[in-house]
Amino acid sequence: MKKVLCVDPGYSLARAKTLYDDKDYPGHLLYGVNHLGEYGIEAVVRQDTSQVNSRIKFERDTIKWVNGTAADAIYLSFIDWGVCVALLRKLGIIKIPIVALAHGYKKEILSSDNTASKIKKRIINVLRNFIYSGVDSLIFISEHAYREFLRENPNFKNRITYCPLQPEMIVKKADMHFTKTIISVGKTNRRYDEMLQFARDHKEYQVTIVDNTFNQNAKSANVQCIRSFVPFREVERMYEKNSIIAIPVSETGGGVFGLSSILDALSMCKPILASNTQGLGLDINKLELGHTYDIGSSKSFFEAVKYIETNYGEIVHNIEEFTKNYNINSFSKTVANELEKNI
Repeated sequence: MKKVLCVDPGYSLARAKTLYDDKDYPGHLLYGVNHLGEYGIEAVVRQDTSQVNSRIKFERDTIKWVNGTAADAIYLSFIDWGVCVALLRKLGIIKIPIVALAHGYKKEILSSDNTASKIKKRIINVLRNFIYSGVDSLIFISEHAYREFLRENPNFKNRITYCPLQPEMIVKKADMHFTKTIISVGKTNRRYDEMLQFARDHKEYQVTIVDNTFNQNAKSANVQCIRSFVPFREVERMYEKNSIIAIPVSETGGGVFGLSSILDALSMCKPILASNTQGLGLDINKLELGHTYDIGSSKSFFEAVKYIETNYGEIVHNIEEFTKNYNINSFSKTVANELEKNI
């Protein structure tokens, strides 16, 4: 059995695996690590679960761990948290191949800056591409980011691929009964203006927001705001009680903000109500998994809600059919294949 060292941001993977085994963590956020054994690959996870306070310390500890552990390859679940490892691979100091995930891509734009800023951004672009070239295989989980990167860096064509992160299913049988309930769970790049306006205008709907950074005044009795940490198993129960999962992302900025919420929705067979941004990774409308709305338009938000309500049963059925092939097993197989190809 091949042995692969799995490197993740901030020592979190060992704790995440423990929570996952206790059914208190979404399996898709292990990025296929928990399924590599099915393909004859032993996933080795560093057991240090301490909080990382320094990016430099994390990189230093990672290099020490990699150099001191015999393995056939390295799997970076976030390329940006394996910069030094990739650099040492580029320089030939690390001998084993690296497969990494790229969660987004945003080229530093030069056009409107002063000379000093242009030089700084050009250096960032060159350094990033130099480090990326130290990775034997780079898997983009956002199609938009993949196409942007390939357009700017065609010489990477043979070492990059696109494979969307896919859900680990939780619900075995979907609930076809619609209730006027909407829930949003998450905090990164969130914008609640349209949702709160909708709640004020349509008090027959119950809206729940779970976000420990939420600082707006809801001003409506039908809005419940939870600003504390909620364990995933409790989030699951909340998802079960709501008919629509909202993902009000303000701007993706070349990343995939909101992706984990999309995967949660698919894993629970719940229709998705998402803002219309490029980096979500799935064409929600085309695939009929829910509906999107335009940022800045409470009318568009309302129309998206009504569309989901009117077509609820059909959308839930579409999600059931879609996730038969679009699930964590497909993603894990891609990761395993890329590892095998480079070992």
